[in-house]
Amino acid sequence: MSCASKTPPVVKVEPGPPGRNLSREEARGVRVPESLKAYPLGRYVDPHHRGVMHEAHTIYRVETTPKWNLARQGKPSVPVPQHPPSADLSRNELLVELTRQREATKAVMRSGQDVSSKLTDLATSLHKNQQALAEQNSGIRHELKTTRERLESLEKKVNEPAAPEIPSLSDDEPW
Repeated sequence: MSCASKTPPVVKVEPGPPGRNLSREEARGVRVPESLKAYPLGRYVDPHHRGVMHEAHTIYRVETTPKWNLARQGKPSVPVPQHPPSADLSRNELLVELTRQREATKAVMRSGQDVSSKLTDLATSLHKNQQALAEQNSGIRHELKTTRERLESLEKKVNEPAAPEIPSLSDDEPW
């Protein structure tokens, strides 16, 4: 089954009544307005440029941005338009759409399981790599320690005062 072979369903939208502007009271029932605060500042030295001083001024900050008012208070302040019965889908169309949605949901769930499986494999592989790196680091540390010890012993030998050379006495040489 391929998604490319299906033609998308045609959705017919019938125009409704023209829109209208909402009054402030109606708008407050649908959307919460933003809130602003003013902060007066005195003189101060710019923290990024010590050679710059700012004169006293006011900073205005948006404390909360506007958002939809999801709290339902009685009946809606704006009347909800009723759709004409011709916009309703038939029972067969609903069943076809429901079946299509179920298949899409199953496909998404299978994909999610595949991703989860791959993530588990990746985590296992990562754990193994971390263990191997830890072992390698341990070996490198041990080699570094022995190399340092050898270097220190060699430096001690080099820095030791040389023993005076005693000439060898042979029987041929007079005293």
